[in-house]
Amino acid sequence: MEGNPFTLIKPETEAPPDFARNLSILGIMRTGGKTTALLFDSETRARLTVSETPDPKTGISIESASLAAKHEEVTIQLAKGSERGTVRFNKDAMALAAGGGQAFPGSPVVAPSGGPRPPNATPGGPQNIPQPRIIRRPIRRVEPIPGQ
Repeated sequence: MEGNPFTLIKPETEAPPDFARNLSILGIMRTGGKTTALLFDSETRARLTVSETPDPKTGISIESASLAAKHEEVTIQLAKGSERGTVRFNKDAMALAAGGGQAFPGSPVVAPSGGPRPPNATPGGPQNIPQPRIIRRPIRRVEPIPGQ
């Protein structure tokens, strides 16, 4: 049977280039029409500053950047020689870059060494957060001064 959707060969998905696989955005800025980004390598835990001109050490440069109001929508197209790769913000990588704690509620807690979680760590965040107290005080009426 020709054209049967169950027997069609699925095209292979393209794996991201090796240089961009572990990179995520920590910060991005555009000044004077030039884009500069701070990236984090989750494998080596190194921070890289890249711009539109190739970095002398890594050879990585920014080809294009798509800025948006929400972090989830920001993307940077990187180039390293003839290879291209896209990076995004990653909350877990940001937490690792900040020192390994849980930076965002709901994100997995990862120990700085990549080992087991601390005993008091919970996936939903800390449970013993004190709630703010609301203090209610009576409103005093101020009488007008006679003659004014």
